[in-house]
Amino acid sequence: MKAGFNNCQRWLIAATLVFLWVSLAWTGALRPSVLVVHSQDKTIPWTRGINVGIDTTITPISNIRLHKSHISTSNGANPDTQISRTQRFIKLWQPSALIVVDDLAQTRIGLPYAANKPVIYTGIEDHERSLASLQASGVRGIAQRTPWDSIEHSLVRAVQLNAPSHKASTSELRIALISDTGPAAEEEARSFEQHTWKLAKPIGVWRCKNKEQWIAALHEIAESADIVVIGDYRYMQPSDSLNHKQWRRILAQEALDRLSQPIAALSAYALEDGIPMGILPSPMEQGEVAAKMALQQISKHEIAIPKQPSSLSQQHLQSQHFLLLLNPAQVQRRHLKVDALDAYYARSSARLIGVSAQ
Repeated sequence: MKAGFNNCQRWLIAATLVFLWVSLAWTGALRPSVLVVHSQDKTIPWTRGINVGIDTTITPISNIRLHKSHISTSNGANPDTQISRTQRFIKLWQPSALIVVDDLAQTRIGLPYAANKPVIYTGIEDHERSLASLQASGVRGIAQRTPWDSIEHSLVRAVQLNAPSHKASTSELRIALISDTGPAAEEEARSFEQHTWKLAKPIGVWRCKNKEQWIAALHEIAESADIVVIGDYRYMQPSDSLNHKQWRRILAQEALDRLSQPIAALSAYALEDGIPMGILPSPMEQGEVAAKMALQQISKHEIAIPKQPSSLSQQHLQSQHFLLLLNPAQVQRRHLKVDALDAYYARSSARLIGVSAQ
């Protein structure tokens, strides 16, 4: 009799636990969900910064399931396999909101999905601006834009601080841009040419497909420019014996060896490669705004989003904040002077984005 009672007790406890587990699983499945699909590896500073912006907006107490997926093309990874896996996961998970980050995720994941579901884009767009140009009511986003006003001011100030004997007026300072031929560099080149320059004179954009073109362009720029902007250079393919990080550092070192002028990069990875200063759109802003758009979509309530210029559609926004980053070792090695306030904000933003001080 006692044994039977114990067996019955065990059965009731087991049944109760199963019921609780099923209930919790069912309740969790009913919670709103946000899927973030990145075009780049999660170790890249730009990606890490966007994730910081998302995580500070969609917190654990928001009762929202948040999942991040990264499409990595480094070390020979096949993006098509990862894209197919992500598409299957979307069909299974049915997220309440989909955030696609940068051009690959926007065109391969977001564009097909936007035919039937709302999509939020952020980061670097493809050349055609496929999602923003779709004119679909369910598509919203914030696009990355190069902060040329800040770059112009900072580089001219660098010349004033580091070359006080410079005879030319600031309006005669010649500025050049060098980059690769990838999608990020496309936006950089286009906006460089469209920018209304006030303190410097643009002398051209050098787009390079390989190391030979890179070195030739650096030689020309060294002879003709007073200040130099290093754009994206990740799309130049390395030789078989080098990984992407080693290859990037070789290209950066070529620039450091050939350019004595003040230099600013448009990426955080360039500081890891040795470039002394970086000025770039804030990835945290990109992540924060995209996450707030996702929350608006889920809750159907208005959520405060940073104000944009009145000339912009409030459905398709552009980055307004920027980060100033310094590589302290390179700043010291090249004997660069920086304003105390600039140095403070550079240290703060470097901590946020996760750039290592070499």
